[in-house]
Amino acid sequence: MEDLFSLLLFIFVLIYVVVANREVVEKLTWQQRIGVAATFIMTIGFAVGCFYIGSQMLQNYIENGFIQMVIKIIMVIVVMTAAIKWMHLAFRKITNGLIGNDV
Repeated sequence: MEDLFSLLLFIFVLIYVVVANREVVEKLTWQQRIGVAATFIMTIGFAVGCFYIGSQMLQNYIENGFIQMVIKIIMVIVVMTAAIKWMHLAFRKITNGLIGNDV
């Protein structure tokens, strides 16, 4: 049930972001829209993969629950920061500076 809720929340947030930035989306060509969408999906996939693999490694090698939690929080901060910076750089390159200037 939590997975379904997370998926629905992701879809609603994605729709909200697209609608809220309608003017910018309308300025993009269809190639740029596909590039931005592909970059967004790849970035999410990379982050989810890092979280999944990282948490599996933590469970295998570290048994202390508190230390696992602290390392997971640090991992989330590092992965999200890197993913957001990479995504903004890619958006800036794909859209010729229209998206991604707020890094």
